[in-house]
Amino acid sequence: MKLYTFTKNILVITLCTFGIGCKNTVTYNGPIGFDFNNPTETKLSTTLNEISGICFDKNQTLNALEDEHGIIYELGNDFTIKSKIKIGNNGDYEDIAIREGGKTFILKSNGEVYSWQNQTLVQVPFELPNGEYESLVYNSKNNTLITTKKNQESPKLVYVKNLTDTMQAVKIMNSFSSDDIARYLNKKKIDCKPTGMAFNNISEHYFMISNKDKLLIELDNQFSFYKAYELNPALFSQPEGICFDNKNNLYISNEKSNSPYATVIKFNYTK
Repeated sequence: MKLYTFTKNILVITLCTFGIGCKNTVTYNGPIGFDFNNPTETKLSTTLNEISGICFDKNQTLNALEDEHGIIYELGNDFTIKSKIKIGNNGDYEDIAIREGGKTFILKSNGEVYSWQNQTLVQVPFELPNGEYESLVYNSKNNTLITTKKNQESPKLVYVKNLTDTMQAVKIMNSFSSDDIARYLNKKKIDCKPTGMAFNNISEHYFMISNKDKLLIELDNQFSFYKAYELNPALFSQPEGICFDNKNNLYISNEKSNSPYATVIKFNYTK
């Protein structure tokens, strides 16, 4: 009997060593109000494999921007397609932001920003330096659009466009460095490459996702580094889109990439 028990324990230890039959005990910390260990994952249809940005409109319909073909998909509560809107020719469309009045803003990877309203796509005077851009967010508190370069060296710069007076020059603000994140997470090196950004109306903080390091980065209302959170790589194969709904629930979308399907991950907000 003792020999059997000893052998059984060796077997369990051996199986655990190779990751067989053992429960994953890794836990993930999230922002205040969000349990990063209990998300809801929804598989998307193959039509949505290349979704690069997501945003809720005034009716709380989730709008999903398709990366290559200039299409916005309106999704239902179950994330199935309700309708689609063709906004432009084929291109490299990276992010979407929607103003409360209904105007939609679209970011291309080359830094060009467009507005979509009344079935018309019009370029917005948003003077940005050359580079690759993948994140765009609208701040309803001060009526501004914000973006940052994907591949910019530290410190990161944030570009702010005032929509109340579109003739104002773009405001350039120092933000954070990858070293800030590395120190906070006790990592030797972090190479932050922002792929999406959202504004939280409750905290008035900005939340930025970085696909390369699988991170969620929190910035304060002056774009200074606040906190960083590691994302579960089993759920986040290629995080590209991020937004909050009017109940402050958090949504992050993944392109299909090398995974079997694209997904939307939802984190419920609890006070």
